[in-house]
Amino acid sequence: MTIPYLEAVLFQRDLPSGRTRPWVFSCESQNGDDAGEYVVELKAGMDSGVKSLSAEIIASLLADFIDIPSPKY
Repeated sequence: MTIPYLEAVLFQRDLPSGRTRPWVFSCESQNGDDAGEYVVELKAGMDSGVKSLSAEIIASLLADFIDIPSPKY
């Protein structure tokens, strides 16, 4: 499974819920196509930094693999 590479091009809003205070960005794919809105969690807002971010993507990939509904990565 491949994680897409996207570029955040426009800050939309912050999300008031959640301990890490994630942000929503409009994103584009590598070839410039609109990829839609994505929730972004920054390393600085995570208690364990990269470990927390890694755990989030692994959990998302596992959920997708076993067909548990979850937000797309």
